[in-house]
Amino acid sequence: MRIGIITYWTSNDNYGQLLQCYALQQVLKGMGHDPYLIRFIHGEKLSVVKKIMRRLSWKGLQYMFSSERRHSKQLRKKNMRQNVLRRFDDFRNEYIISSNKIYHGLLELRAYPPEADVYICGSDQVWRNSFTLTDTPAWFLSFGKKQTHRVAYAVSIGRELEDKELLIFKQYLSSFNKISVREESARLLCDSLGFHEAQVTLDPTLLLPAENYRQIADKVTIQNRPYLFMYILNINSKEEIYWATVSSYLKQRDLNVKIVYSSGYIQAQQLIAKYPNTLATIPEWISYIDHAQCIITTSFHGVVFSIKMHKPFLAFLLTNQFSKGNDRIISLLNSLNLSERIYNPDQPIASQMEKPINWDNVESKLSQLQIKSNNFLKFL
Repeated sequence: MRIGIITYWTSNDNYGQLLQCYALQQVLKGMGHDPYLIRFIHGEKLSVVKKIMRRLSWKGLQYMFSSERRHSKQLRKKNMRQNVLRRFDDFRNEYIISSNKIYHGLLELRAYPPEADVYICGSDQVWRNSFTLTDTPAWFLSFGKKQTHRVAYAVSIGRELEDKELLIFKQYLSSFNKISVREESARLLCDSLGFHEAQVTLDPTLLLPAENYRQIADKVTIQNRPYLFMYILNINSKEEIYWATVSSYLKQRDLNVKIVYSSGYIQAQQLIAKYPNTLATIPEWISYIDHAQCIITTSFHGVVFSIKMHKPFLAFLLTNQFSKGNDRIISLLNSLNLSERIYNPDQPIASQMEKPINWDNVESKLSQLQIKSNNFLKFL
């Protein structure tokens, strides 16, 4: 079947975003389908009236003239310049099959709907957008022919929906033939709204064997000295990643460190003066994980690839305003009996990091979840 996939794809520094897009295509191709990425760029624009009202609100005026806004703007410009070195376009061009047309906004999707037997939204946090934004219906596949099947695969919400949003959310869900989400909290929400057949499925990156990713990274040369790899998103300060404790651990174990900062809800920024942002390509990022002595990450996909490569790791949960994004990490680790890999600041980091992981047990549980996820995709 011809399958059009709508997901995030435009980032130039979010490794998980591009790899989940790649992985879903690979899985569907392996099942005999003809998948492609619908190159949708969301405008995320408010109506003129709402935009003016927001800017003229007290909060809006404060932000407009704040140092926070200036800092964020400076970071965005700096990241745009530096991210050229990550060469994400090279990965997109080589590994992701895409529509010829780029769709700018919901109206273009509706005017020129992509041809497909099935539309899939997901994975990633494609249901996180505010329902007040004009392009949000696109993430719920509100375009195209009625007879086209609509499927949500391993979708995340990534925030708490307000009570006034639940009815709109329920209406959006009613157009789907099948729904799967990435965390238990999202499944429970769907269930509470009457969608009792929603399933929790694996992020597509977990459906491919590690060797698949190693083939992407096979030409990358990595240093010989043992190192701790850190993949950091959505953190504003080094205190949020307990840097004093981590630094002490590095000295105790005589480890070097490689840090990759990426943009998520927050623009990427170098938080530790001594260690600049490693502007890795996607093959390099995979290789850094594969060859690391151990890993610390605040990222869901940092956790995923630590598991894929069988690396000792600790997940540092967000403690800021974006902590709802922790749900997908917690849900995944609970499903694999790996909840002890969530960092506990009240315990020594060495004992947590160096506690052995029974990878045979992990792979056994992962295999069962892969069967369930593959079966969901087999019967579209």
